[in-house]
Amino acid sequence: MQELRYIDTHSHIHFSDFDADRVQMLADMSDAGVGVIAVGTDIETSRQVVELAREYSNVWACIGQHPNDHEDAEFSANEFKELLSNKEENKIVAIGECGLDYFRMDSIQDIAGEKKRQKVVFKQQIELAIEYNLPLMLHIRSSEGTMDAHDDALEILSEYKVKHGDALHLHSHFTAFGRKLGERFLELGATFGIPGVVTYKSAPELQELVKWLPLESIVVETDAPYAAPVPYRGKRNEPMFVIDIVGYIAELRGESIEIIQKQVLENTKRVFNLG
Repeated sequence: MQELRYIDTHSHIHFSDFDADRVQMLADMSDAGVGVIAVGTDIETSRQVVELAREYSNVWACIGQHPNDHEDAEFSANEFKELLSNKEENKIVAIGECGLDYFRMDSIQDIAGEKKRQKVVFKQQIELAIEYNLPLMLHIRSSEGTMDAHDDALEILSEYKVKHGDALHLHSHFTAFGRKLGERFLELGATFGIPGVVTYKSAPELQELVKWLPLESIVVETDAPYAAPVPYRGKRNEPMFVIDIVGYIAELRGESIEIIQKQVLENTKRVFNLG
C-alpha cells in the first residue's frame, strides 16, 4: 500500500452495491493512496465493517446504530461493547452514525414516541463514545423546512459537553447546512465532514460554510454509495471520489490543492486518532 494521501471519513463499502467489485476497488484505492472509514448502521453492519477493517490495511471501522433503525426499539450497548473491548485490533475509530433523524416520519404513527426512542438511543451512544474515548459520528436530519432535529440534538450535546468537555469529540457527518448552524456546532468543538453535495449548484449555503470554516475543522467524506460529487453525480459514489471533493474545496477557498490535501489528511488523522 502506498502512503495514504486521502481518507474518506464516512463510507458504506460493506453495502451490497460493492459486492461485485469491492476487492478490486479497495486494491485500486490502496494503489492511489486512499483510505476509508467504513461506517455501520446497526450491530450486524458494525460487525461487517470491523471485519473489513481487520482484513484491509486502508480501512477503519465506525460502529453504532443509525437513528432510523426501527427493527429493534432496544439498543444493546453490550453487543457493541463486545466489539469495543478489542477496539485497537478491531480498528474502531468512532461511534456512530448516530443522532436524530426526523425527516422520515411519514410512516410513523407515534411520532412523539419515536422521537423519544431516538433520543434514548442517541444518549446511549454518546455515553459509549465518552467511555471508550472515541469521536461521535453524528447523523442529524431535521424535518423538511425546519431545524427541529438539529435543535434537539444540539441541546442534548451541549449538556454532555458541559459535563464532559474535551472527553467528547463531536463530528458532523454529511454536513449540508449553512454558516448559522455551523457556528453552533463549532462552538461545541465539532469537526465537519464535507460530502460530495458541496459540488452541487444547489448547495450555496454549504459552499459558504466551507469557505468560512477554519481549515483545521474540515475533513472529507463520500457517504458512498450515495450522493456522488460532480462530475459523477447520478452514479454510484466511491471513496476515491474524495480526491474530487478536496479539489473542489481548494477551488472554493482559493487555496492550493496541496495545502488542502495535506491539512485535511492531518485533520482526519487527528480526529480519528489514526496515527
